[in-house]
Amino acid sequence: RNLYISISIIFSLLVRTTKAQDHDTCGILCETKAVSPLGLRSCLKSGLEFDPSVIVDDILNVPKLVFPSDGDAYDLAREAFKGDMYPAAIVYAHSNEDVKKAINCAVQNGHSVSARGGNHNLQGLGAMHGYVVIDTRLMCSPDDFIIDRTTLAGSKHIFDQNVIGTMKLQAGCPMGVVNSAMNKYFAPSEGALTVYSYCPSISIGGFLIGGGSGDQTPYLGWGIDVLHEIDITLYDGSEVTASEEQNSDLFWALRGGGPGLGIVT
Repeated sequence: RNLYISISIIFSLLVRTTKAQDHDTCGILCETKAVSPLGLRSCLKSGLEFDPSVIVDDILNVPKLVFPSDGDAYDLAREAFKGDMYPAAIVYAHSNEDVKKAINCAVQNGHSVSARGGNHNLQGLGAMHGYVVIDTRLMCSPDDFIIDRTTLAGSKHIFDQNVIGTMKLQAGCPMGVVNSAMNKYFAPSEGALTVYSYCPSISIGGFLIGGGSGDQTPYLGWGIDVLHEIDITLYDGSEVTASEEQNSDLFWALRGGGPGLGIVT
């Protein structure tokens, strides 16, 4: 009988909260237009914790903050898995604080937010017209993963699998990094196995909030079956935890609800 790793992952998500308005269906955009005196560009440049002119990496040769006026860099940064979209800005966040500041700048200037991890969304929702894209690929630190072999060890998963540990990690990490960490912290002799996506470059966050179907699903269930807790950032910048014990309705929605429920960090 295979032993089983149950994954706990940190999510920092944007939940769109709107209040009802008579004869008005545009929600949060109507409430927030033209609030910031700085404007989107000035707000983002002054609010983030990193130098926006620094290049993301050697593979993606674009600045960490990109606007439509940036020409070729903008065309490269806005590329989506599907569709030809023109976002208002693309932010490559380094931390939860960057995410919150980007959310605040977007909301204050009347923009919705588009979350992007591995940029594999089949609907192309990683970059939408006029949205502020918050890309979380830089928010992955394997050295900071938290491995817990005690809290849930010995409990049972579906198909009568034994849980031997949990991993708590940043949701911007690609599945290839997650799999490498599992192989590092759990010996092959333990028979460790967890649900894995078909592609190693898909982010763990996007994989799970989309349901999490992989080659192991017939034997282990879906990715959401091994998800225990999500940390999320609401549209007002506040952070809450969603699990079966806390904010259970939100946790239920996030487990498979997919894009539109928040930003996965």
